[in-house]
Amino acid sequence: MAAVFIGFAQTYLDMGMSSAVVQRVTNTREQLSSLYWLNIFTGLALFIIAVCATPFIAHVYAEDRLYRLFPLCALLFVIAPIGAQFMTLLQREMEFRTIAKIEIVSTALGTLVAIALAIQGFGPFSLVLGQLTSASATSLQLLVSCWKRWAPSFTFGLHNLKGYLGFGLYQMGERTLNFIGSRIDQLLIGAMLGSTALGYYMIAWNLVIMPVGRINPILTRVAFPIFSRLQNDSESLKRGYLLVIRIVAIVNAPLLLGCAAAATNFILVVYGPQWLPSVPILMALCGVGLIRSIGNPIGTLQLARGRADLGFYFNFWICLLQLIGVIAGLALGGALGVATSLLITHVIILAAVYYFMVRKLIGDCFSEFAFSFTPAICHAAIMGLLVAMLPIFFSTSSAYVDLAIQVSFGTAVYTSEILLFPANRRVLSALLARA
Repeated sequence: MAAVFIGFAQTYLDMGMSSAVVQRVTNTREQLSSLYWLNIFTGLALFIIAVCATPFIAHVYAEDRLYRLFPLCALLFVIAPIGAQFMTLLQREMEFRTIAKIEIVSTALGTLVAIALAIQGFGPFSLVLGQLTSASATSLQLLVSCWKRWAPSFTFGLHNLKGYLGFGLYQMGERTLNFIGSRIDQLLIGAMLGSTALGYYMIAWNLVIMPVGRINPILTRVAFPIFSRLQNDSESLKRGYLLVIRIVAIVNAPLLLGCAAAATNFILVVYGPQWLPSVPILMALCGVGLIRSIGNPIGTLQLARGRADLGFYFNFWICLLQLIGVIAGLALGGALGVATSLLITHVIILAAVYYFMVRKLIGDCFSEFAFSFTPAICHAAIMGLLVAMLPIFFSTSSAYVDLAIQVSFGTAVYTSEILLFPANRRVLSALLARA
């Protein structure tokens, strides 16, 4: 419950201007200094707003524990901006090895703290304190490694933000709409169906969003500075964008469709039998996650072109469509109805991504766009069907053994399918060569 509102407020931490830093060819020291202090002031303002909003949030969810939990979560707004601009500049300079080291250390520390506190009985506070530890470690490492190179001066001027503000406002608007669209299902399920239904839904959602949240950013973070340097070369942009889509589909399709095929055993092994009501929700949301992962890289292409305005207007209509879908799903059948409705809605959204975004940014390329992801989905669908049928012909009394067999069988089938096709082999060879 706290994470929904914290995540919403985090979209405002950089006022939407960090992407402009990467997209622009040059940034002066005065401009970067003004942007840095703007981030700091914004974080402090959001912290104060979050603390003041705590009674309202607790009242909406009828959950007294939020009175203590929410202000603690809000400390992220104070900690994160300290190093945020340094992370952006590292991305712009494509120093991903440094970024990786920082994130690995921070994630490891946060995880260890969360586990240790959970064992000591801190409950949900262990997760929040783990997050705060991770954020603090990230900011501290960024300060140590980047301060000499990009230390901000003690100056702030609105004139230094000219050109950034317009870009940032569109970015904030787009992020707001995107966040609302992606979280409206959780907000309405929690408010209308209660915490139990939201728990079943969130278990499934967190599993589905993991590939999108972990794999896609690796590709888009690298692609953004490259696309920005090629922003005036439409043909190169098209090749790069379609390659990213193909890679996303090849990696995510087997993970998500395989998860849907082995959903029952997966939930039994990872969470236990008390979470079995999440199984049908997970199966529907796997399709949502796959479509979302394919549509996700369009944001990188749009920003590289400097078209933050296009993303804002597009996300306005997508947000409205998702709201209608969630309401219809709640009326039809609770949390499962919402998941099914979102699956249908995302099919429409993917078509809209091509027609209203891809076509305008890199020109007509429907067959190339469709072919960049359909082969991987077809391979993964065949694999998923065989994996789902496997327990009919062979199963044991252990969910652990059955899941291991399904995963091994699915991996072998999908790998064989991929290697049979020359186009897929060329993509894999190119990836290995670049690695």
